[in-house]
Amino acid sequence: MARTFKFDPGTRISWPPVCAVCGDPHPRTDKTHGSIFSGLGWWGLGPSVKYKTVTVEFPICKRHYIFFRLARFFYFFSFLVLVSSATQMFLWQELDGSERIIVVLIFIITLIVFVASVFVSPVRVKTGSDGSIHVKIANGIYARAFYEFNREIKSGNQTEG
Repeated sequence: MARTFKFDPGTRISWPPVCAVCGDPHPRTDKTHGSIFSGLGWWGLGPSVKYKTVTVEFPICKRHYIFFRLARFFYFFSFLVLVSSATQMFLWQELDGSERIIVVLIFIITLIVFVASVFVSPVRVKTGSDGSIHVKIANGIYARAFYEFNREIKSGNQTEG
């Protein structure tokens, strides 16, 4: 079961020295990040959106590192296909019946791939409205080890999610 941990900003997070997915004792590191809206502002000639981003490095083995990178590629590629098929749906009246079915099927399949590629990450990070860092770990066994490594951090709270 996935676990979520909450930390104050600037807290040094410790990670067990094994892969966050399979427990392989020879991991490398990868990064994930989370962002939160922090306001509107002005930049150059117009308005801009301000946000805070938190980047967290976590251990992952070579096999899962490649899988995780492929998931990121599919996330980007599926986004491009979603935009393309949505544009074709906008031009709906110019398509005949069979083309409409194909466009809708492509849109639905790509939407499924897009959403799945978001949730395949073994570690996800969000930032709370109070500036706190929320680290969600998909592997329950690894999450328990993570909790043991970070037990001494007084601000770290564990919640199920």
